[in-house]
Amino acid sequence: MSQGGLLPHVLTAFSGGRVLDVATGHGDFAFALARNLAGYDEIIGIDTNEKELETAREAAKQQLLNRVRFFARDAEELGFEDASFDTVTISNSLHHMKSPGTVLSGMRRVLRPGGLFIVREMYRDKQNKAQMSHVLFHTFRADIDTLKGITHRKSYLRDELYQMYQGLGLSSLEVFDVGPEDIEPPIDPMDNDNIEHLVQMVDTMLEHPADYNRDQTFKVRGQELKNYFRTNGFLPATSLVAIGRKPG
Repeated sequence: MSQGGLLPHVLTAFSGGRVLDVATGHGDFAFALARNLAGYDEIIGIDTNEKELETAREAAKQQLLNRVRFFARDAEELGFEDASFDTVTISNSLHHMKSPGTVLSGMRRVLRPGGLFIVREMYRDKQNKAQMSHVLFHTFRADIDTLKGITHRKSYLRDELYQMYQGLGLSSLEVFDVGPEDIEPPIDPMDNDNIEHLVQMVDTMLEHPADYNRDQTFKVRGQELKNYFRTNGFLPATSLVAIGRKPG
């Protein structure tokens, strides 16, 4: 369920300049930017999870991406100067934010006038049965994280995202769906390796000693989820993407 797989064909139309990727995690989307943008000067990925950042740094080293760097910073307190980036991006991370509006406003602040703003976020409605495996898995994980005190909400509805993107105040705004049909090579929804990987992830979440593990509801949900994967397969959920420019 890489963050980079659902957008590369769009990125080739743009040169990035100095790029900021917010809530970069393992760096999947930062690497997609590096591979697919028409050009860039540097890509800076930020996240608060140092373990994931170390994974991203090691991957950048292995891929010889010397102009892709990763730093520990809070998405809600970016700490960069105004108008200091040519491109800002965030991919499938708004649902992790305590205040998504604050994050988006901060990204707009550090973007130079005329700079490129890219947002991508999966949504939970209007998905087929195989894609619902992704949505249901995400909801299960979000519920467990919430009980652990981690900010992790279920995915937005498509219309919620559309309204959010319209409120960004961007010029030349394009909003469009990107789904598994845009991935090359095509994904087989009944690929057993993908399905069993999801099954294993559910089992791993239920093995950890925590308060939720004493709640039989989660064990029942976990089994129902595994049965759903094996019956309906898996495909990545379709995302809603916004690409626009900061006026000025």
